[in-house]
Amino acid sequence: LIMNPAFAEKDEQGGVRGWRLPSRTTRGELAPGAEQWRLGNAADYGLASQPLDIPVKPGDVYTVFAVARGDEKTRAGIAVVQEMEDGRPDDLYPFWNKPVTRTWQLYSGCIVVDKGARRFQRVGLYRSNREGHVEYAYVQMFPGAMRRAGILEMADSVPPDERGLGAAWPTPHLPCYRPLAGGPLRALIFVGAFQRDVVELAQRLDLDYDFCYCPTFRPSGKVEHVFAWDAARVLTRLEAGYYDVFLLAGRPSHSDVVDALARWVQAGKGLVFVEFATANRPSDEAAFKQISQLLPKPVAYSEAAYSWLSGLPLPLLNPSPITRVGQGEAGKGRVVRIQWSQPVAGLAPSAGPTPGGTEMTYAALARAMLWAGRRELPCELARVEFRGDQVVVSTNAASDGRREFRLMWDTEIGQAPESARRAVELKTGAAAEVTFDAPRELSVRRGLQLARVQVTNASGAVEAFAAAGRVIEPPVRIQKVTAPELVAPEAAIPVAIGLSRAAGARHSLSVELVDAFDRVVSRSVRELAADEAEIKAELAAHCPLSVYHEIRASLLSEGRLMDEATAPLWLPQVARGHTDDFRLCAGYAAMPFTVPAHLRDCGIEFLRQQGVWGMTVSECVIQRGMAGWGGTVAGIGMSYNGSEHVRKPCFSDPALRRELATKTAEKVADKAKWGWVGYNMNDEVHLHQHASVEVCTCSLCADGFREWAKSAYGTLQQANASWGASYADFGQVTPPLLADLKGQSNPARWVDFRLFQEEVWATAYADTARAVKAKCPEARLSFTNPYKFDALSGVNFWLWTPHEDILLKYFHPHVADRYRSWSRAPMVAWFGYRLTAAESGRFPWWFAFNGGVMPIWWNALDPWAYSGKDSFTPWYLCDPLWRPTERSQKVTEAANELHAGIGRLLRAARPAQAKVAVLHSQPSMHVQYALAALPKGKPAADGYNQWQDSHTAWTSALKRNAVGYDYVVPEQVEAGKLAAYEALILPAAIALSDKTLSAVRQFAGKGGQVLADAPPGAYTDHGSPRAQANPLADLFQAADRAACLGRPASDKSDPSDLQAVIERLGLRPETAWEAAGTVPREAEIYAFELDEGRYVGLVRNVGEKAANQPPITLTLPKALHAYDVRKGKYLGHVSRVTQALAPGEAALLALLPYRVTGLEAVVASPSSAQDAVLRLSIASTAKPTTHVLHLDLTDPSGAVRPCYSLNIVAPEGRADARIPFALSDPLGPWTARARDVATGAEAAVLLVR
Repeated sequence: LIMNPAFAEKDEQGGVRGWRLPSRTTRGELAPGAEQWRLGNAADYGLASQPLDIPVKPGDVYTVFAVARGDEKTRAGIAVVQEMEDGRPDDLYPFWNKPVTRTWQLYSGCIVVDKGARRFQRVGLYRSNREGHVEYAYVQMFPGAMRRAGILEMADSVPPDERGLGAAWPTPHLPCYRPLAGGPLRALIFVGAFQRDVVELAQRLDLDYDFCYCPTFRPSGKVEHVFAWDAARVLTRLEAGYYDVFLLAGRPSHSDVVDALARWVQAGKGLVFVEFATANRPSDEAAFKQISQLLPKPVAYSEAAYSWLSGLPLPLLNPSPITRVGQGEAGKGRVVRIQWSQPVAGLAPSAGPTPGGTEMTYAALARAMLWAGRRELPCELARVEFRGDQVVVSTNAASDGRREFRLMWDTEIGQAPESARRAVELKTGAAAEVTFDAPRELSVRRGLQLARVQVTNASGAVEAFAAAGRVIEPPVRIQKVTAPELVAPEAAIPVAIGLSRAAGARHSLSVELVDAFDRVVSRSVRELAADEAEIKAELAAHCPLSVYHEIRASLLSEGRLMDEATAPLWLPQVARGHTDDFRLCAGYAAMPFTVPAHLRDCGIEFLRQQGVWGMTVSECVIQRGMAGWGGTVAGIGMSYNGSEHVRKPCFSDPALRRELATKTAEKVADKAKWGWVGYNMNDEVHLHQHASVEVCTCSLCADGFREWAKSAYGTLQQANASWGASYADFGQVTPPLLADLKGQSNPARWVDFRLFQEEVWATAYADTARAVKAKCPEARLSFTNPYKFDALSGVNFWLWTPHEDILLKYFHPHVADRYRSWSRAPMVAWFGYRLTAAESGRFPWWFAFNGGVMPIWWNALDPWAYSGKDSFTPWYLCDPLWRPTERSQKVTEAANELHAGIGRLLRAARPAQAKVAVLHSQPSMHVQYALAALPKGKPAADGYNQWQDSHTAWTSALKRNAVGYDYVVPEQVEAGKLAAYEALILPAAIALSDKTLSAVRQFAGKGGQVLADAPPGAYTDHGSPRAQANPLADLFQAADRAACLGRPASDKSDPSDLQAVIERLGLRPETAWEAAGTVPREAEIYAFELDEGRYVGLVRNVGEKAANQPPITLTLPKALHAYDVRKGKYLGHVSRVTQALAPGEAALLALLPYRVTGLEAVVASPSSAQDAVLRLSIASTAKPTTHVLHLDLTDPSGAVRPCYSLNIVAPEGRADARIPFALSDPLGPWTARARDVATGAEAAVLLVR
């Protein structure tokens, strides 16, 4: 289906027939005289593309083959572009980010046509990771699935730096069948999205296992492919009959795999089939019937019906995790069919809060596998039962010997008692009973109590496991706990507790306020009178450390817990300080943390250990003391993907804007109690989602545009003059499209309409922001995180900035430049995706240097699988088995340092006063877009790309020369803001008003320098061509004060020209830098001020060009006391500092007018019996300026307590740190360790509770 697949044929122009090649793609012979050809590229993302016109139908399968090679850093990729019904393109990837070798290899992959696709329109060859050198010698596509393995190699989808490292994170578990008598059970497990469940099972059942990941592909909803680590080994073992049992919670359907499974089950292997798994739709239902036909009919669960379930009191779990069970034989093999009570993304359902439910569920699954795998254990627990206050275990042994019986408890409320052990000598075939006394404390404790018994032999191997349960109903229960839902810090909290009846003598009630870190921060305890059934108490949230708290009421009888009840309490104001410090976050745009309820606390703790201190849209993370991002809250749909010019919805409709504002405010109000750090209205929304269709031409927009034009021009005569039109009345004015103006040279009416549309879009946002602020004054709202920025996107950051009090964006450099210049609102950014390990470690530093406080790695633990790809997407931070990756380790290292004070320091400081202003002209962008699009009369991004390339060229040149800059807009220029700068740069500023041009002249007249590329102001700010193509031409005659290149600059072709201009005009920073006698390459520099302190941040780029770069030397304006902040090292009283940086590495230097000689810490008088106050002060050779101090607290056991860690801004080097100890904190010696973030000076002091 692909023309000229071996690149051998040439066209009439000497090119490669059928293929489009960028200028840096080369064609050469594989070997001299071979007459076999290859295409190679070491510079571009795309190597070649070929137009296609192949009709397709949804579900069609195609196979793509390629012969390729490259160096060890290179990843190859092929994209086949399908055209959807609405005309938009959509990529399918037969393979992507495929590691290649230095020798030629054959690669292949399948694609499946999506619903709504009508044809293939293009195939492209890529250097998908943009690194190294790659070559292709052959590419071809065939209909149908060809040469596809039944199990695909996981490593082909997961690059090395995205693979899990070391052992999986352990979670609390009962190793009920581990280690197993007779050795591990050999199993092949097929699992869906929640791969972690395989680890959970293996912690409890002794397994020698392989597992296959069965993703449910989006949007097909089917298991199109199955993946495994070392797929060749798994297939070999499968064919050889290595496995004792197969566990199917995922649905393979490749004939080779299904045939082997069915064949081996009938030959005597075991099969456990799990329903209702969410990965339950095989792509080939017909092939999967071989498995379906082996399954016994399920019937309602009954313990008595299945010996392998005896001794597991599942009905007491309420509800039982198992609803139906099938058991039978298939040939010589045993088959178990389990229907869980709820859908599962892994192997087993979440047991939620039921005591012991998780262990009983996994024990049932383990029992099924042992039975199906014909593993008979040498000891049988015939029964475990309660007899009064005793637990009696009835057993039979298959061999003589000493056994240890261990009794473990699970209780619905309170802390479970410690386990008990009994050693018993058993005889072969002889029945025996082992008796344990139930702890007295459990005799009145409400709820389900599980007694679990494990039997091990002399070598410690498990021979049996069973359990019994009972439900205790105490004579008195807590019926309700009533308290306010929301309170302010330090406020009194009235609590009312209602009992089922009067308590009677010797009863007491404890009411505690417990925070998200399990600290008891307030307590009320009282003995109850004989007739009391309604009790009142008062608590206080003193110096709260978390948003979420729990009021916990405990009823006791003679000191024994009888009942317990809770009520939630929120202090949303606590979240306001979460953006003062740097916090690494993780999560999806609008989806909660995808971990079963019983593992959420463990998952959150695992991520916290990886440096994650916040997550998105998951209340459970706030319940565990993390910060949270509130997600998307737009009250109505905002996106538009259509091909028509009338937008639906259109926000020129006042009623629709009111609905959007009202419903968004209501959604925020519903969420406000959780104390989310902020919200975004919508994710990745644009005026047109793909910025490929001009909108909106509806009647409301037409009327609005006429009113806009009246306001902008005043008279119809002026509007006609600007537009080159001859309207007799404003009522004749219509929204213009590029097709209407095709071939014209005056884009003014089109430019005006685009500016009007941006105002409509921004007005909808602004109205909503005001409504949210009126309803929830503490809420912070960001609009959207666009990925398109051109004339059809609707993006105008300058119009948005006044209304956004938190900023969630994709912070590309050009986005960060605008926002750091125009706003001090906290910056929040998505990142991660396909970043390499080096890029992952660099981003947090780059983001912090640019003003960011909360980078969010998109997706904490889950992979993604998209229909049509012969692979899946491992965008996760840590791998699905809960292991760090090379990427996460780099991120953790950076995030931990920034969280421990450097991020707070950068937030407290301000960027040093910039010398240069760079003009952002929105009308110029629209004019540049129109000039490229009008000849064809349809949307084209070329003009925008040229405009953006001009900005990139100038800002890159400034960065190379360490010259700081701010972005300004024409309104600021006209208001006199240029007085703060030495120079003004006008990148592709071709559309400027007379007033702006006048302000530029005034700036130049007062000695300011003016630099431009394209002649500025060739068009008015409406886009009308001026008679004088370069109205500032006379200004550029002064060669020492001004310069104009005469054309838009390009970062690819003009760096040397821009460098010459900067050097000629003498633009130099306060702190100069050089490397080996020249301008440093592949690095960026940032300067900050915190009162009298100066800070310089350096960050090296990544990639081949960044390797082996010489050290960077900074020349200071005068000798200062220099410190390496990251190392806490004094560098001396110097005027020059040299710093070596590896690719992706960052450095921060503190430059102070004095030397810090120490840090002093003393215990001051506490303000309450609970608090300790530390008085911290910098000792220095001169009066210190503002510093940031970091404090850690170690408890008497030697453990650091992160909830007490603080970053404190210390004006004049002095600050008090309040430590609000909890009532539950242990008594004894605590150690407080303080550190000056800038210099590393430390102090420690002992606190005795």
